[in-house]
Amino acid sequence: MGRKLSIVPEDDHDDLIKRYESFMTKSGTNGYFDVEELEHIVDYYLRKGKTDESSGALDYGFRIHPGNPQLFIKKAKILLSEGNATQALKILAQYSVTSEYEVLLLKTEVLVQLDRINEAVGFCNQVIAQSNNDLDVFCLDLAYIFLARLEIETAYHFLVEGEKYNPENIDLLYELAFCSEQVNKADESIRVYNKIIGLDPFSHEAWFNVGQIHFSGHNFTAALDAYEYALAIMPEDALCCLQKAHCNFQLNNYEDALADYMEYVDLAEKEWQILLFIGECYERLEDFDEAILYYKQSLERIPWMAPHFLPPFRLILHRWESRSKDYDSGSQKNIFKQVWMKVLK
Repeated sequence: MGRKLSIVPEDDHDDLIKRYESFMTKSGTNGYFDVEELEHIVDYYLRKGKTDESSGALDYGFRIHPGNPQLFIKKAKILLSEGNATQALKILAQYSVTSEYEVLLLKTEVLVQLDRINEAVGFCNQVIAQSNNDLDVFCLDLAYIFLARLEIETAYHFLVEGEKYNPENIDLLYELAFCSEQVNKADESIRVYNKIIGLDPFSHEAWFNVGQIHFSGHNFTAALDAYEYALAIMPEDALCCLQKAHCNFQLNNYEDALADYMEYVDLAEKEWQILLFIGECYERLEDFDEAILYYKQSLERIPWMAPHFLPPFRLILHRWESRSKDYDSGSQKNIFKQVWMKVLK
């Protein structure tokens, strides 16, 4: 499997496009372009979503390079981008060199777009069995194709194959970790993220994602450790700070949770949910006056949610009434009314 990358240096790419566009406006510049240059021009316009310009460049290419098979591959690519996968497949069958890297991917993408998933998988497995060059990269590119159609399990299959050929391809490992989690293989996802961390101990993304998986599995101690590593690498990550606060709350570390929520407010903003969390931390710490203060601030941002705030106040009332200095003695009903009026003021 020969891998042909349609990439040129940025400066050369800019010069090529300028030369082509200058010629098309008939300013007298050189009008000859070799096949490889035309391939780059077609790909450039496709990446920009300009299929008309891409087709125009291809038509010009056929005028100076009639019948060129490489240009027919680009024609198939344009047809695919326009949703005409059936015609694209006919062209690939007639003109393609089946061992060329771009063609292998293009044929796979065509079959997937035609919902011929099993045929696409069989074709890819056959290619993998017959080649040993760049297979980790090939498997990663295949995974991108299947992920685009939400064929997660198929993408996972090829990423597992890719890891066998190069267990240090970090781009592949990230996708494998993601797909593992999506197919409910949390332990496998953690294993892969840990491998990434072994290769790159300062990968904030990997540490954070490990924390997320542990958090989803209610393993809050392990999640907290992972979030702390992530924050050591990127202290300004507000979302990670928030997740760390949630972990501390779940572990009954209310003072630490309170500090983390306060830090999140400094990094992000005073969202009503966060003010509610802060209020709950104060409640658990039996600082009921502060709890009421933050519940009130939260409610001020969403007054239409007032009925949903009744349960928290009922829960803390029996504790608050014996400690607060801001109420007159009276029946339980009157005390609750005083608390509620305090919030609504």
